[in-house]
Amino acid sequence: MACALKQSLVTQRVLLACLGLLAAVLLPVGPASAQDYEAVERKLGEAVAEGHLTLKQAAIMMEALRESGDDDKEHEVEERIERWIDETGERIRLAVEEGGLTEQEGWDKWFAFKEKELMPKLEGVLKEGLVTEEWVAALKRGLKEAEVGERLKAAVRRGDMTEEEAWAKWEAMQEQWEQQRQWKSQAAEPWLEESLERFEREIADRTPDENHREMEALVRFLDQAKRAGNEDRVKILSIEIKMIKEALEKASRDKQD
Repeated sequence: MACALKQSLVTQRVLLACLGLLAAVLLPVGPASAQDYEAVERKLGEAVAEGHLTLKQAAIMMEALRESGDDDKEHEVEERIERWIDETGERIRLAVEEGGLTEQEGWDKWFAFKEKELMPKLEGVLKEGLVTEEWVAALKRGLKEAEVGERLKAAVRRGDMTEEEAWAKWEAMQEQWEQQRQWKSQAAEPWLEESLERFEREIADRTPDENHREMEALVRFLDQAKRAGNEDRVKILSIEIKMIKEALEKASRDKQD
């Protein structure tokens, strides 16, 4: 009994020592170094050799350490990119406010930053697995919404619209974005979501008459796809037709306003 109790106390002390090492690696502000991982691995190896831990228990602890390290690295990259975006936007905003740039020059500078610096950076960290596709998509969506908000505020400052008109426009845009999210939620495959995003840009670039003609053509293609039993094609065409219809309805409402 006493021997078993002693062994239990030794095991607890070893576990506490291992957990202490884990905490020392997991809790610092900076990322864990290779030496940190090696130190924990050595301590766990000693505990296994002395019979205080099973190999499986040690492996679980090391896996937890590695996963936490990956999460910390991911969050660090996300925060660095978000800070970079905020600082760039603030510099451009101040330059416009102080008269160093016109409002249009400020927007040109912002979109050049997005196209030539930000988007290539996002593609790079995504390929390296340093961020998730969900985070990148949410970031792009947030930037798009923030740009609309800034344009509306600028229009109010210039006297081009009242605050009430700006809020009405903002709420209409929120509805449109929600519709777009619903379209994309139906596109579970990444290639399909990219296709719909391209189609959305094409709709915006066409005139209402051109969109009417495009929709008529898509309806014909949809009938053909249904007769052929091509379910994937039916799904894509149905979403595209819906996107054009809603864009045309919005254009009609804007014209009436």
